[in-house]
Amino acid sequence: MNLQFSRLTDDYQRMIQVEAMVTEQLTGRQQNATKTLTLHKYEYKLEIIKGSESFKPGLPYSITIKVASQDDTPISDPRVDALLVKHGFSYNHDEFQISSYPIPPTGLVTLTFEAPKNDSIHVLGIEATYRDLTEWFPTVQRALSQSNAYLEAVIKTDNPKVSINSINLKDELLSLCCYLIT
Repeated sequence: MNLQFSRLTDDYQRMIQVEAMVTEQLTGRQQNATKTLTLHKYEYKLEIIKGSESFKPGLPYSITIKVASQDDTPISDPRVDALLVKHGFSYNHDEFQISSYPIPPTGLVTLTFEAPKNDSIHVLGIEATYRDLTEWFPTVQRALSQSNAYLEAVIKTDNPKVSINSINLKDELLSLCCYLIT
C-alpha cells in the first residue's frame, strides 16, 4: 500500500475516508473496512474560553486562551515569548497592542484587558500566535447600557453567608437596588 498526502495549505483540517479490501488467498474470502480520519494542518490549536459575551467600559475583561494539541493535551512552553497576543479596542489592527506570555503546564493563559471608558469604543479584537499558527478570535462587543453605567460585583470570601452584606462600588451611583434570591 502506498499513500501520499500533500501538505494542507488552505484548510486547517480535512476529513479523508480510507477504504480497505482484503482478499484471503486460499479461500478467496473478502473483507472490507472504512475509516474516516482527520488531517490537521497544525499539530496544535488555539481556543478561546470567554468569561463574558461582552466587555464593560471601565471594568476589566478577562479571557483564557487554551493552547493544546489536536487531541486536547495541554501544551506547555516556558519561553516568555511562547504565546504572542495582539489586542485592541478597535477594528484597526495598526492600533493593536502586542504582548507575549509563557504557556504554563495547564496550557491555559489568562489575559485581562482594562476596557477604556470611551463612548466611541464598541469592539475588542484579539489575535493569538503560537509558533506558526495565528488565530483571529471573534470580536467581543461592548455591553449595552442606556446610562453607560456598569456595575462589577465580586464575592470576596470563599464562604459567603446570607445577611452579611458588603458592597464596594468602583464609581458613585445615584441609587442601587439589590434583590437576594436564595
